[in-house]
Amino acid sequence: MIKIRSNQLNYQGLLLTTIKKRALSLALGGVVILVISIAVVSLLFQKITSQSEKISPNDEQKTKAKVTSTNKVRTYVVKEGDQLYLIAQKLYGSGLNMEDIMKTNKITNPNLLEVGQKLIIPDVKPRSPTVGIITESAAKTEKVTNKSEKYTVKPGDNLAKIALQTYGDSYAWKRIADANNITNPNNLEIGKILIIPR
Repeated sequence: MIKIRSNQLNYQGLLLTTIKKRALSLALGGVVILVISIAVVSLLFQKITSQSEKISPNDEQKTKAKVTSTNKVRTYVVKEGDQLYLIAQKLYGSGLNMEDIMKTNKITNPNLLEVGQKLIIPDVKPRSPTVGIITESAAKTEKVTNKSEKYTVKPGDNLAKIALQTYGDSYAWKRIADANNITNPNNLEIGKILIIPR
């Protein structure tokens, strides 16, 4: 039998006893640190989120019309609620440039835009914007190729194009839409006969 002198300590036993006595304190300390860490991360996330929501109307419009330009090739990312005519109007000042965008991107149906779709914006001059009022001078131009009171929709037609052919003013498409109770100007059926108010 080995005798332990009274001046020698059993360090291993002492360490285990101390850990057992303080295990609850260590566990509670760990939980407190974890809770504080989660609270700090949550507060930071809320602060970042609230700052991103405080976008001024001008910044929001800039974000909506996000156009990137590199080496004369511009792109536009389609957002929720975008229409090709409105995109052209936003980027060129003329909705008539929608035809240039359609041609460049080989789009045959302007209704089939998808959110997140990247459109190539061609480097073309803006078409002349008009006011949408049919003037005598507009009606007498060579742009008017149809003077009938009815028009049959053909493949590739849109209301702006029809208005240009019938009135000499593509912005007069609204008159055609109103006269024919068209709520979605991008949804024209081929073969449909439209009334052209004169």
